[in-house]
Parts: sequence; structure tokens; C-alpha cells
Amino acid sequence: MNMANDNYSPFSDFLEYQPQAAYYSSPTGKTFGQQSPNRRRHFQDSFQNYYNQYLGELGSQLRAGQAPTMRFQDYLSTDPFTERYTAMTPQSRGEYSQQYNPRTRFIFY
Repeated sequence: MNMANDNYSPFSDFLEYQPQAAYYSSPTGKTFGQQSPNRRRHFQDSFQNYYNQYLGELGSQLRAGQAPTMRFQDYLSTDPFTERYTAMTPQSRGEYSQQYNPRTRFIFY
């Protein structure tokens, strides 16, 4: 049986019904899982934000009169997670320089 999509699997719909599985098994998830603990924690904590943005994209398709055909897997493959992460401030990424560079305290007598 020749399918139009060579990557078709009978289990591919599972990822649509379990978006967490699609998110954590994405190539970005595998890459960030091997990075620093801060990057891994940020990736794990960002699932709901990414899923909400995906739902917003589906809503935009509906409002434009189109059928909502975008799959969450496809959205994750086009999302620039690395660029978003590097554009964040060090504090929002969980990188605190105070442990290495403590604040100077002024003592007045």
C-alpha cells in the first residue's frame, strides 16, 4: 500500500491526541533535554504556552474561513524555540549571575 506521506504511521494520530507526547518527543525537545538544566527546565515549563499559541493559530485559520488543518507536530517543527530562548533575559531563563557576582554592599558608619 503506497501512502502519499512516506512518514505515515498508524500511530501518528496518537501524537495529535496526546500533545504532550508530541512536544516532548519533538527534535527540539530531544535537543534541549541534553542541554543545561536551565534550558531543560524552561522547555518543560513552556509546554502550555506553546500549546496555547498553537490553538491560537488554529483559531486564526478558522476566523479566516479556512479548515483548521495544522497539526501540533507541524507547528512544533516550524517554531523557533532556540531563537525565543536566546532572546530572553538571563533572569527569565533562570540564569542568575549573583551567585558568581554578588552585589556590592555599602556599609555606612
